[in-house]
Amino acid sequence: MKKIFFILFSLVVALTMTSCEKVIDIKLNEGETKYVIEGELDDTSQPYYVTISQTVGFSSTNQFPTISGALVIISDNASADTLKEVSVGRYEGKKLRRVQGNTYRLSIKIKDQTFTASSTMPQKVNLDSLEITELNLLGNRSKALIPKYKDPVGRGNYYRFVEYINGKKSKAIFVQDDQQNDGGVSSRPLAGGDDEKKAGDSIEIEMQCIDSQVYLYFFSLDQLSGGGPNSSATPTNPVTNIQGGALGYFSSHTSQRKGVRLN
Repeated sequence: MKKIFFILFSLVVALTMTSCEKVIDIKLNEGETKYVIEGELDDTSQPYYVTISQTVGFSSTNQFPTISGALVIISDNASADTLKEVSVGRYEGKKLRRVQGNTYRLSIKIKDQTFTASSTMPQKVNLDSLEITELNLLGNRSKALIPKYKDPVGRGNYYRFVEYINGKKSKAIFVQDDQQNDGGVSSRPLAGGDDEKKAGDSIEIEMQCIDSQVYLYFFSLDQLSGGGPNSSATPTNPVTNIQGGALGYFSSHTSQRKGVRLN
């Protein structure tokens, strides 16, 4: 299984442009339904969480029904936490210690089906500052942010950036790796996305240090949904780190935020 993963990973990395931005768009074959699991555990004091929903037919509404009554457990080598369902389809916990370098395991039981995943929290890379730049994309001028950070020496560092515009979370995805910037100071803008930014907007960026499988999920999601030169027109799904047949991802990562106001 590991060999297959690394073959897939090598092929995807060979295609990467060091940054990709895309709104999430899961494509499914008509009539196919799957559970969608999204789990995040970071190194802050905020509760870690898992959301569970279920897809509908490809031609149906994009509103996925949430799943209640699942048994959701996150564990590490020291302890385990059974998450509490705080609202329909959303499960939260805060018992576990968040330690960089630890591997966290997710186990979900829904009726007679079991899904598992694991994710290792990387060492934190400091987000030093945010810079505002102006881009000219196909004749359209737009403002974008450049997260400035010093990548550690040694390849294998992966980053995800989540953008908030006037307090509202953007749906766009921004991920970067260090294939062409190993050990250097990053100056790559967070370009793309469908959210128009204007003077006076308050922008906050959350920088996550993620592991390779979580990076592969978001990168392949971008490629398969039309975000890259090798994207497929055939409906398919991104590479997931969840075992058992569900869609989605489980990520344990570091998190830090900085904000600016556009002028």
